[in-house]
Amino acid sequence: MDYLVIFFIFIESLQLISIGPSTGKFNSLILNLSQVFSFQFSDFFNFRNKEHWYIYFALLVSGYIWIGVCIIDSKIFKSFIKRPIPKLPEIKQFLVPVVSNFMFIPMSTQLLKIFLCKYAVGSKLTESFYDYDCSVSCWEGKHLHIIIVSIFLFCSFMPVSLYYRIIWSRGNLEVNIKQSDLYITVKSIISLVLIGIDQVVRTRSVLVHAGLYVGVLFALSLFLMLFQAFNYDRANLWSRVMSQCVLWNSVVCLIELTSEPEVYILLTIQGGGWFVVLCIGIFINFRLPPSYLVAKKGRTVVELFRFVFGYGNYVATRYLNNKTTTINIGERNESENCSEEVK
Repeated sequence: MDYLVIFFIFIESLQLISIGPSTGKFNSLILNLSQVFSFQFSDFFNFRNKEHWYIYFALLVSGYIWIGVCIIDSKIFKSFIKRPIPKLPEIKQFLVPVVSNFMFIPMSTQLLKIFLCKYAVGSKLTESFYDYDCSVSCWEGKHLHIIIVSIFLFCSFMPVSLYYRIIWSRGNLEVNIKQSDLYITVKSIISLVLIGIDQVVRTRSVLVHAGLYVGVLFALSLFLMLFQAFNYDRANLWSRVMSQCVLWNSVVCLIELTSEPEVYILLTIQGGGWFVVLCIGIFINFRLPPSYLVAKKGRTVVELFRFVFGYGNYVATRYLNNKTTTINIGERNESENCSEEVK
């Protein structure tokens, strides 16, 4: 579970890139990775019409199933039923880190995409059509019904996910790396702000969107520098390193929008900045105290039984005249100060 927390730091960084300025003109690899880990399959595979709706409705159904599981497993609901549903708490415990953490940004982004109606054949709202399906008119009929369902899920999914993000980090005994409640709340709010900027501002001005994105990311990086997001030094370190990488990526995108340099220049600036930041992070990582997440391998039951019945491989460490020597245990002098250990 601790490594899952570290893993989320890197995944959320890619998800933040997916809602920031596009790197498609000079680094399509980063763009594609960010879209895949953000479940933006309609953009990654260029799905339109029927294929897009398959993905969208799958996310809707998944979101409502998650809300239903949380309601059924709540204390209020349990007070009305005599027999609890078997395996439901285990299923919920498994889904909490995946849905509340990994799916927070993707679900929010996809739900708000239902409002993308950039193109129109007239001046009325109902004369515009949905970006991902030009056969669907906006703000009426099918589109309006889906908007109502999506808004309801969005308004219920966000607070429930935020609540369980805090509960999972604070109360899960299998998780030693804890996120602070303040960090979870600030990170969630900033993510929603960036998603709102992406959905509203990008369609009108990519330059303004990039500028606002850089400003918000700078505020997040400053927050991580001033406050301890985790109770573990390495998690704090890599959350700061990855936020700097995302910020640098958005700065490079802003440079591309304002001056339009050659592709190789942008790749050099982007890769060089990331290389410096990552090298500094790796250097500091090795300077930190030893990690205790992975316990050293202990002795097996067989070795312990061999020790009990006198068939183990023993050594004795002798401290004599300020010198340490290792001797065979059979040669030990009982009058000397010795300490034993099993190899």
